[in-house]
Amino acid sequence: MARYAIIRVVDNIVENACEWDGLSPWSPPTGCFVVPSIYAGPGYLWNGTTFSPQPEPLSPPDPLLA
Repeated sequence: MARYAIIRVVDNIVENACEWDGLSPWSPPTGCFVVPSIYAGPGYLWNGTTFSPQPEPLSPPDPLLA
């Protein structure tokens, strides 16, 4: 079995991951495609070649420190 990232077509964000032998009849959810990946998980970005984690969102500044 190999591990696959399930990626949304609309934004190339990993929606989930699964194990699949690559041969058994199976299709990803509608609007998604799969790419083999050992480490990519939900929220990772796919640029067509590599995966990367999304950057952490910036926290709003603390008004007490401004």
